[in-house]
Amino acid sequence: MLLIARGLPLREAFALRAPTSWAAAGRIALAALGATWLTSAVLEALIGHAAREQAVPQYWDETRAAPYLVNAIVIAGFVPIVEESMCRGLGFVLLARWGERVAVLGSAVAFALAHGAVTDFPWVLVTGVGLGYLRARTWSLYPCVALHGTINGIAVLVSALAGATGVT
Repeated sequence: MLLIARGLPLREAFALRAPTSWAAAGRIALAALGATWLTSAVLEALIGHAAREQAVPQYWDETRAAPYLVNAIVIAGFVPIVEESMCRGLGFVLLARWGERVAVLGSAVAFALAHGAVTDFPWVLVTGVGLGYLRARTWSLYPCVALHGTINGIAVLVSALAGATGVT
């Protein structure tokens, strides 16, 4: 990413600044989170759980709790920073020369394709659009990282709880 961004002002290229309004960011993030969950629920109803690529595991193995915890930290902490830096940071800035809509949609499509999901493509795309809209309205990467981390963190927590109770 840094090689691609060479010559650009990094704070601007990666939107490393406070959002214009944390309150507005919170409202947009809640709407985006709702759209993500709604899309996931529709996919669950249409294709079922077993066909989902990024679905909750159907079992819990307590002997693997330590690796699971490390994986959870990476998924909810590190991954959002990297993916948001690529998509809503640099990707957004590079696409913005063609307009805000292109930046939002283009970064969302790149985000969804990078996940490699076929059946889960719609909800990953909706998540990416929500994150892109959040980036466009707040001019900041920070709320995007926070929302992305929240989405991933909730998914990891639900995965552990559902797997431990046998509910999927």
